[in-house]
Amino acid sequence: MTYGHPSVDNQEKISQRSITNVYKNDSDLIINNWYSRDRDVKFGVQVEERLEMPRRIAAIRTDVKQDYYLIWLELSTDNRYDSTFKMVSKQLDSLFTTIIHFDDVIKCVHCVENWSKKQLFLILCGDLDETIMDYLNQMLQIEHVFVLCEKTLNEKSLKNDKITSTIYNTVGSMCEQIKIDYASTIKSDFRLSNIFNISIIEKLWYQLDDTELEFLQYQLLFGVLLHAPHKYAMKDLINHCSLLYNKSVDDLKKVDEFERTYRYEDAVKWYTKDSFIYRLLNKALRTEDITALYCFRGFLQDLNKNTQSGSLNESKILTTYRSQTMNVNEIEQLKEKIGSLVSINTFIITRFDREAACAFVRSHTTSVQTVLFEITINADVRTFLLSNTNQLVIMPGTMFQIESIVYDQDIWTIKLKSFDNCIIRDSILVRSLKTEFDNKSSLFVLGQIFVHMNKTEKALSYYQILLKDQSLNNTSIVQCLTEIGNIYNTFQEYLTALSYHEKALKVIENDVNILNSTIEATLHNNFALVYENMREYEKAFGHLSYSVKLLKRCRTTEYSKKLYAIVFNRIGVLHTSMKRFAEASLYHHESLEVLKNCNMSDQSLIAVNYNNIGIAFQNQNLHVQALNSHFKALQILSKPSSNNRYLASCYNHLGVVYSRIGQQTTAQSYFEAAVESAESLRPRNELSVAASYHHLGIVKAISGHVAAAFEYFEKALQVYRRSHKYDDKLLVSIYNNIAKIHRNQGDIDEALISYEKSLQLQLICNPFDASLLIETYKEIGCLNIQKQNYSNAAENFVQAFLRSQQSKLCTADSINAWASAALNTTLCDDVKQLMFKSLKVM
Repeated sequence: MTYGHPSVDNQEKISQRSITNVYKNDSDLIINNWYSRDRDVKFGVQVEERLEMPRRIAAIRTDVKQDYYLIWLELSTDNRYDSTFKMVSKQLDSLFTTIIHFDDVIKCVHCVENWSKKQLFLILCGDLDETIMDYLNQMLQIEHVFVLCEKTLNEKSLKNDKITSTIYNTVGSMCEQIKIDYASTIKSDFRLSNIFNISIIEKLWYQLDDTELEFLQYQLLFGVLLHAPHKYAMKDLINHCSLLYNKSVDDLKKVDEFERTYRYEDAVKWYTKDSFIYRLLNKALRTEDITALYCFRGFLQDLNKNTQSGSLNESKILTTYRSQTMNVNEIEQLKEKIGSLVSINTFIITRFDREAACAFVRSHTTSVQTVLFEITINADVRTFLLSNTNQLVIMPGTMFQIESIVYDQDIWTIKLKSFDNCIIRDSILVRSLKTEFDNKSSLFVLGQIFVHMNKTEKALSYYQILLKDQSLNNTSIVQCLTEIGNIYNTFQEYLTALSYHEKALKVIENDVNILNSTIEATLHNNFALVYENMREYEKAFGHLSYSVKLLKRCRTTEYSKKLYAIVFNRIGVLHTSMKRFAEASLYHHESLEVLKNCNMSDQSLIAVNYNNIGIAFQNQNLHVQALNSHFKALQILSKPSSNNRYLASCYNHLGVVYSRIGQQTTAQSYFEAAVESAESLRPRNELSVAASYHHLGIVKAISGHVAAAFEYFEKALQVYRRSHKYDDKLLVSIYNNIAKIHRNQGDIDEALISYEKSLQLQLICNPFDASLLIETYKEIGCLNIQKQNYSNAAENFVQAFLRSQQSKLCTADSINAWASAALNTTLCDDVKQLMFKSLKVM
């Protein structure tokens, strides 16, 4: 039994980021797990399964981040508060993302411990007594406590230095106070959570880690909201609010008033008044609800216009103040971040008067301290004054630098200074974004960043939101349809992907401004990628050829030259897939020539071509030439300016070549380097890590270290299961290699289990790898012979024959000979006749 590295037919493919999907690695086919394990698991359900706690979950929405939670803790045995709970849920549903019902205080405490921040409102009802505060002391995340109780309780018994509780006898009065406290809380909820080292602006965009990408995402998001088409923005906002309040007559009246009376110059007035606009907008900002925020784009743009026409002296540097309480641990963490940048993602209400700002702080404790923000802002910062107050509101998206943190007279003073926007605009980070995305608007770059961050479903949702915007021009519509098609392609939903590309093509054909353009050439490139994944290579060739023809008609730009290189690389990949390796090398060299004449700071695409040339040599057993090409790729990818997400793939290629020429120790060192490189990537590519472990397992198996091989295969499987993406071919190879180890060790049952998993996976793949499927059927047939399960053996050999006949990979005679060899020493004549009869019938 032999172990083999996965096929290297799937070469690295250069694709255009600004319109097409993200670049794909050869050994790490990036296919998002549309059937993610967590996709249909709601928050409350997860809690229930893990802790067996909530008896009911009144409202769960999982499309956005969890905001403030409302916890209902009912300590009664007769469920007499059921109708009350429903009434409260109905009144407060518009405020709270999640409302969860508990009937056991211990379970409630355990659940609350899962939250790290104070973002919980607690309602207590039922048979309460003073001992409840012993439990509340453990619930540090509780922001407010409201007591609904029929018994007469002493309010002092329900107070401590951490939490203040108030007793109510009616649902109405309690709900009104909750609304007031909720509004007060969100006004004061300003946390410095998006903190970044100032060196971020000197990085290339693809060098950013997970946290830094969050910063980039926020900045792009606010750019989108302030510059997106807004012709139908107010209509979208009215529809959004009406849908949210469709069960509340009073709220719908307010929405109707807004629709009738709103003017753009009234934006500040509508924001500052205690209205649904204020609540919904702030909630959307806190929860990063892309759908809601895009509906607010027109209102935010009106606010922005009001800030630009404000009465503040533009040449003046202003100092404002804001006070609040903050956890001691948060303060200690901030002290280590002096000099760092802070991205503010909500509105900040500040005061010009320092003493007035300090007067609004609640008393502090040993765990919660008073904090005063002293904020210095320049003329670039977008602000507006609250009418008839001494308060200044700073718009979201503003960036500050932490200057100092000082403790004096029981107050921590944190000094923030607005960061110069000119420095950001001229930074390496922004320049690399413009170059990579060909100066496209942030409208579409944001979606690509979502994809890069492995937030593919969020990207899909975002593009679908854009597509509903009636003010988009045809070019933007084509880009949206194309991006959605690309995402469905990564989900392996190829027919859906093609349908979106067809819609995009129809739009292009009806608009002379984009007909015969690079946009159309790119679209045909995307068609080719889908057909290539479906193994319909001739159709893929047709679209690529037409793309080349279109590019010859287009004006020569850096962008069109880069697209030329992408198309030539794709044609080379197709030739390799069809075993035409000489032609593949020709096109990859052609792509290289084009790229060498492009003005690119990142040469990773050149490295991709060298890797693909190496793969073509590998398939021809020209190992010296393959190594030479892969080392050229490695030399480029080792440079600090290169995109290191390709480095693990390059190491894996080198490892495969060395393994094939028998140098397993050298191969192992490269696979280990691949693991290290893949694990250091941010955002982390779990598939790349799993592929590297899989390669290490193969090397160990070839070297005879079976236990170590099995351990690496199991590691690969564990890492793969953590991934929210999937690569069917990799998973099949892992299962098959685990099965081979079990078989060689005589564990037939375990081997069959792994082969059956592999088989089931292959049968749902579209398209399947015929040679791998045939091999799996054969192996299962042999194992069934050893178990003397001859009927199953015959069935699997027949299936192997059928697949061979369909794919024209081998003849019936070769299958007969193979089955005969497996049968002739173990089976009686009757069983042999059964086997050959089945094959003959087939």
